[in-house]
Amino acid sequence: MALVPSPTTRLFRASELSPASIEIQETQVTISSDPSKFIAIDEKGIYVRGPTSEINLGPQRRRAGLFIEEFDLLRIIPKTIVTPFPLNYLSPPLHVAPNFQMDMALFAANLR
Repeated sequence: MALVPSPTTRLFRASELSPASIEIQETQVTISSDPSKFIAIDEKGIYVRGPTSEINLGPQRRRAGLFIEEFDLLRIIPKTIVTPFPLNYLSPPLHVAPNFQMDMALFAANLR
């Protein structure tokens, strides 16, 4: 990630000598602590370089919007053909359905 400012780039640093920066371009945002560790967000996705840490339990992690991971404690139990355990559970976000129906009813009422 280039940290050379251009007319369409804004670069923010705590001081002149600070390696940490926030770089904002027209199509990309980069937050870095030094050139080897950064988070970049652009139209293609989110890129993370460097060590990461995630602080939450398995059921708090949702994959593809429909699956949650099993409890972390269950991961220590061996999984075999005799004792299979799924890694992910299907859990559609049904708790948002009533709010969605209310929003759609208001939207439909405003169209008339």
